Amino acid sequence: MTGSSRGRAVFLILGASAVLAQVILLRKLLAVFSGNELTLAAVLSGWMVWTGLASLILGRLSDRTQRPAPLLAGVLILAAIALPLTTLAIARIKPWLGLQAGEIAGLPKVMLASFLITGPVCALLGFGFNLCCRLVEEKRLAVGRVYLWEALGAGITGAVFTFVLAGRTSAFAQVQLTSGLLVLGAGLVLRGAALRAALPALAAAIALAGFFLPAGLSLDAVFRHLRWPEEKVLAETDSRYANLAVIERGAERTFYVDGFPAFTLPLPELSEYVAHLPLGMCPSPKKVLLIGGGLSDVAAEILKHPVQELDYVQIDPALTALEEEFSRRAEALESDPRVRIHHEDARRFLARSKERWDAVILNLPPPESAQLNRFYTVEFYQSVSAHLEPDGVLGLSAGGGGNYLTDAQAGLLATIRNTLAAVFPQVVILPLETLYLVAGESGAQITDNPDRMVEVLRRRGVATRWVRDYYLDTNLSRERLASVNLRIKSLSSLPLNRDLYPRGYLLGMALWAEQAGSSGRRLLQQFQGLPPSSLAWPALALLLIGAPLAWRRATSRRAAVVIAVLVLGFVGMAAEVAVMMAFQVIQGYVYQLLGLIVAAFMVGLAAGARAGEWQNSRQPAPSPQRLLWWLVLLLLAGPGVWVIIKVLSAGSPSGAATALWLSLALFLVAAISGALFTAAAEVFLKGRGEVGYAAGWVNGADHLGAAAGAFLTGTLVIPVFGLAQAFRLCLLLPAAALLVAGIAAIRLRKEA
Repeated sequence: MTGSSRGRAVFLILGASAVLAQVILLRKLLAVFSGNELTLAAVLSGWMVWTGLASLILGRLSDRTQRPAPLLAGVLILAAIALPLTTLAIARIKPWLGLQAGEIAGLPKVMLASFLITGPVCALLGFGFNLCCRLVEEKRLAVGRVYLWEALGAGITGAVFTFVLAGRTSAFAQVQLTSGLLVLGAGLVLRGAALRAALPALAAAIALAGFFLPAGLSLDAVFRHLRWPEEKVLAETDSRYANLAVIERGAERTFYVDGFPAFTLPLPELSEYVAHLPLGMCPSPKKVLLIGGGLSDVAAEILKHPVQELDYVQIDPALTALEEEFSRRAEALESDPRVRIHHEDARRFLARSKERWDAVILNLPPPESAQLNRFYTVEFYQSVSAHLEPDGVLGLSAGGGGNYLTDAQAGLLATIRNTLAAVFPQVVILPLETLYLVAGESGAQITDNPDRMVEVLRRRGVATRWVRDYYLDTNLSRERLASVNLRIKSLSSLPLNRDLYPRGYLLGMALWAEQAGSSGRRLLQQFQGLPPSSLAWPALALLLIGAPLAWRRATSRRAAVVIAVLVLGFVGMAAEVAVMMAFQVIQGYVYQLLGLIVAAFMVGLAAGARAGEWQNSRQPAPSPQRLLWWLVLLLLAGPGVWVIIKVLSAGSPSGAATALWLSLALFLVAAISGALFTAAAEVFLKGRGEVGYAAGWVNGADHLGAAAGAFLTGTLVIPVFGLAQAFRLCLLLPAAALLVAGIAAIRLRKEA
């Protein structure tokens, strides 16, 4: 069947369906779990583990079946049914875990949810890979050929998702399109004329239904009802950047971004603090820059001061549109000539702007993700300082405070304060119910004296309800200020937060884990004490396990292949996660480009697999020696990606340029991985003839390595050690695999 266009079409459909399902489930889980990169790593690792285990465990079953084509058709149809049910199940996963809709889930529960949710679809797709390999007539090239066409289908579909589907179609239109593709694949596999005619028609009906059903009858409406069963949902949509929802509770309307409550309207207490604390320390606030959060309430408070120009920067125009629709003040502010709205990443806005402001107000949550962390780094504060007047101020918050600072709160607050102090000559901490910080240039009137703050507001005629003496005197007493400052001073040795060494992100994750009440907080605390030299342990473990197996005659070939493929899976996924985080650092978003990043990686795998297939056809006697050159190239690829990231982060490239260069870097890593995978599959088949068994081991090792790469890179290596050390690990692991493959090659040559 493989020689026909139908065979190649089935393999393409398997890859296309896999990448669509992965991105859909990933985006939905990110939204439900208020996703940071811990969530991203957990979901990706869950996906890879299930796919790898299914391929590994069911390898022998695919060899024993006498009729792989009908079984593959059944697997694809089951996957088409499982995907919409799985996506709907995500809406109820929090109640099943004992959590409320807006409650934060700890890392163990996110991991559990990710493994439960992704299991059925991944297991079916992993088994489908083995069965596809059985359809290839040339047994020696079977695994590599299916891998090539599957990767190509995934790459093309990732690009289509990014440029055609994302932000233009609903999630369940995408789900039904994917299910339709799977049914079409089943129709192409079967031989019966009636089925081959009926299933493509059914596939088209399923795929098109998602685009043309009325909104009230769509699966999106069902998902919304399941996710918010007792809430009044005014709106929910997937923008280019995030999942957005507006929930009404009494007189308040809360705006959610990826499941996280971004801001609530009206909320006068917080709005007053955000606006008046920094502006009360600015001698002449004529020009103000407001970054993030909601516009309506905070802008109304800012404009009580003698402000002549207010610039509001919000990356997502869809969020601004929702606020204009559901906020009573938004329309008046939109017509106010003093207010200018900019839909752009704030860091890019500052990089291209030549203006100066009297005050910059950062109205964002604490750095609980890599995306948020980039607004709390030395590099960002330097950019703000370059755009402030000599008496300008910067105001921001560090999350909840209260009467007692936990270890996580104190660590994060100290890191933010230390990082501010590295750029600004004056920094003050204001420990109210929320922890506020105000930093200023030398001419600013920075103070923690409540009387001086209130006096400035009184002179300007600014009417307030909450920023008043009887509230501030209680919360900013001399005793409380001295206690907090003493605690923070004891943590003055904490490292500064930098773009490529996101220490604030680690501490933000610790705060997130603490708020979720999970055991992940203790784990993160233990990780913080690890030395960089500990990154050599995984490579050393691989070498200690692999070297003896590679020297044994019975296991040398398989040991070299499995360890090489484990490493290529790890390095490929680690590079993918690192590139996602790097893009967030440089440009400020990744949501809309998940498909493009996956596409670049998968097309690279396909190109590498084709190169590996070509090499296999020219050298028909495979041995572990063939793996050596590809492992050398994989060893060099990680540092190459790091160099590109360093160059991009040092400048101010456009989003398109950043995406192009990072996608190219990822493409090259993937191309080397794809060639290595194909070579490894043929070397494995030389020692063991069953195609399904070989496909199970090689594909399983690839996905299990990728699972480890996704989880460890996102949760440990980058937050604790920084991006540079992540690529150091990507250097050490191929070096260990290279030594194991070299030992196996020497052993087999000696036997020959």
